Amino acid sequence: MKLIIPISFFRGKPRSEIWILDTESQHKTKVYREETPTDYAVEGKGITGIAWINARKLVACNFNHLLFINPQNWQRQAILFREDFNDLHQLAIKDNKIFIVNTGLDSIDVLSTALAWHTRISLVDGEHIKQRIQGAYQTQGDYYTCPNTVPKFYLRKVPNTHHLNHICFIEKRILSTSFSQQCLIEIESGNPASNILSNKPHDGIVHNGFLWVTTVNGEIHRAALNTKHLEFETVFSLFEYAPHHGWCRGLYIQRDALFVGITAIHQTNSRTQWLTQAEHCTKTGVYRLDLQTGVIHDWYDFSDEDGSRIFSMIPANCVETPS
Repeated sequence: MKLIIPISFFRGKPRSEIWILDTESQHKTKVYREETPTDYAVEGKGITGIAWINARKLVACNFNHLLFINPQNWQRQAILFREDFNDLHQLAIKDNKIFIVNTGLDSIDVLSTALAWHTRISLVDGEHIKQRIQGAYQTQGDYYTCPNTVPKFYLRKVPNTHHLNHICFIEKRILSTSFSQQCLIEIESGNPASNILSNKPHDGIVHNGFLWVTTVNGEIHRAALNTKHLEFETVFSLFEYAPHHGWCRGLYIQRDALFVGITAIHQTNSRTQWLTQAEHCTKTGVYRLDLQTGVIHDWYDFSDEDGSRIFSMIPANCVETPS
């Protein structure tokens, strides 16, 4: 099978690439490269989530805008930018609508597939959103942007409350992984929808009656969908036996194969306390595991000296791979 792997880069000009990975031949083909337009560029940021709108259109999240790409010729069709988009992560398509995780506003933003604004479902109140946009917040450490340095909200790395990442649909419920709360959250109620995980969750996929979720320390969990409150159990602890470690995110399942993405660590901090390898030994790439046993069958290396990062992966369907 073939997977679409979006890659963004930590160093150099903000840019992104899209690769096609043939998981059987292990052949990798770069089909798209995007240098973030100067007006939207944020250091170290690029494509995170990607999804199919239809057979002729892909939509991808960048930090503060959406990219629409024609997979027939791998040309960009359009950019959709909003000044209140901040740190977009994952997105999903349902009922002709695009559901976007707007991490910087702790919200799910909903557009039609014709790109008309629909609604915003926020986990924080309107006054909190207003203050965040205006820069009425305090920062700690050197990651978040001081509001006096870059006044435009869509260019700032801002503190958030829930740090939403992945979005999925369970029947009529909208759920998202919360990095900060270490659980799944039901978006419309704001209530926890699962037990607390052992570490911070990032990506997920619904497959064969279960919701599967990765945590940043390489654990893969699953919860049966037949209960309202999801009870996750640890299925595999990848970094207990995998040769390469990294920030674990990106997940896809196809029949008996589980594909897990990892990203090289570029800076150790309080969020990487789980890391047991030296920082310079970490890598960026995709593991192929046996879904039943967790045995590693393949490793696809996407490491790059500019600090390549993987956030997501999706099936390539029937797109053409340029020769």
